Amino acid sequence: LGYASHADPAGALSAAIMQAKAARDLPVVAFVCGTESDPQVRSKQEHSLKAAGCLVASSSTQAASWAAALVA
Repeated sequence: LGYASHADPAGALSAAIMQAKAARDLPVVAFVCGTESDPQVRSKQEHSLKAAGCLVASSSTQAASWAAALVA
């Protein structure tokens, strides 16, 4: 997130995520790198991703661990 990023990155991805999940049982792991002070507001982006069916991690380490567990 930040001033040089898309105005709504999660919103831009949501339709594609939902379409992919509808086509097959596809787990999607996400992590939002940003803060509440960013123009896109971290919690709003996380909410959009969760609404699209993503597992939203609280850190990049957690996201990597979840992704590794899913493919193991």
